[in-house]
Amino acid sequence: MASIKIHRGSHQIGGSIAEIYTENTHVFIDFGAELTTDPEKSTDAEMIDMIRHARCDAVLFTHYHGDHVGLIRHVPKRDVEGHPIKLGLGKAARMVLENIHGSLADLPHASAEEKKMHEEYLELLRDRDRILDIEGGVPIFLGEARDVKVTPVMVYLHTGGHATADDIAELILTVRPKEVILPIHTEHPEKFRELEIGEYKDLIDELNDSCVVDL
Repeated sequence: MASIKIHRGSHQIGGSIAEIYTENTHVFIDFGAELTTDPEKSTDAEMIDMIRHARCDAVLFTHYHGDHVGLIRHVPKRDVEGHPIKLGLGKAARMVLENIHGSLADLPHASAEEKKMHEEYLELLRDRDRILDIEGGVPIFLGEARDVKVTPVMVYLHTGGHATADDIAELILTVRPKEVILPIHTEHPEKFRELEIGEYKDLIDELNDSCVVDL
């Protein structure tokens, strides 16, 4: 049996972190930084501490925006049980991130601390032992038991928090989910029930952060 847990993002835009897991395998989806500029309100430190003490075989990133990939350098090389943690990105997303951090590291007015941070990102993104290039439509099996199969679907819209209701409905009708639809990266998950998606409305399940749904 598989389960899904939304660690953060059920009622906010940005800082998305979800987890799909079985008895043997744990896969995180996104590990983004929050958009808040108030350090007292941010839960980034809490999420970093969580993954440092978690079982985790891989973190897959949906795209390269900072609120989805911003905490990638804080993902440890190995999980709490000593298993290596793979970092999965689309090839184009990885190349964009390399260009961003390479350019920022070369800025003449960048401080030594900023240069060091961007160089750490570059080292991580170029680590072929950790980075897993994801291709649309190509299934990948994760974990030592290889019991979590993920088939990436490449779409040309950024859904929750940005796309129109019609765009989200079109995506759902295209993917044709079988188990559950979990709103995330939105301040109004209840709005998903207003989508014109026919029988798929029955699959919508609104979770709060830290809640779990069993599949």
